[in-house]
Amino acid sequence: MCGIGQGFAVFCRWLFFATTIAAIVLSFMTVGSCHFIEYLDSDGKEQYAGLFQFYDRTTKSCVAYDDNFVFDESENAARVSAVLAPLTAFAAVLLVLLEFCCCRFFCSRFLIGFGLMSSLIFQGITLLWLDSDQFCGGDIMNEILHQEPCSISHGAIY
Repeated sequence: MCGIGQGFAVFCRWLFFATTIAAIVLSFMTVGSCHFIEYLDSDGKEQYAGLFQFYDRTTKSCVAYDDNFVFDESENAARVSAVLAPLTAFAAVLLVLLEFCCCRFFCSRFLIGFGLMSSLIFQGITLLWLDSDQFCGGDIMNEILHQEPCSISHGAIY
């Protein structure tokens, strides 16, 4: 029979699962979105670009980047971080699930915290997409302060 302290611990674990799973799902939605940033093209029309695909106005659908498309360092860092963020959070969830079902093991709290903190940092690094030379002109401070010519779009709000 559970005491009050153990019941609260179980409640906190379920709350952890719910919020972390929601964060993982939203993070994957960001990866799959073609509306991560909004920018103005050379004709002054609004365009949308995602981490792995872009919005094509002619077909009105998301299209993956060609293999010939060259990404700069900040774009590559954002793309890699967008994939690593949900994976490290998922690893932390697996550790909590292992503890919940079996038993505690050495450094488990540290590893869970490290996984969640890594996930948070990786998710923040995805905003380096605003430093893109191709879409935003490569001036991240201008993008953050003035949101010109780039701004965060629907996909980054998840």
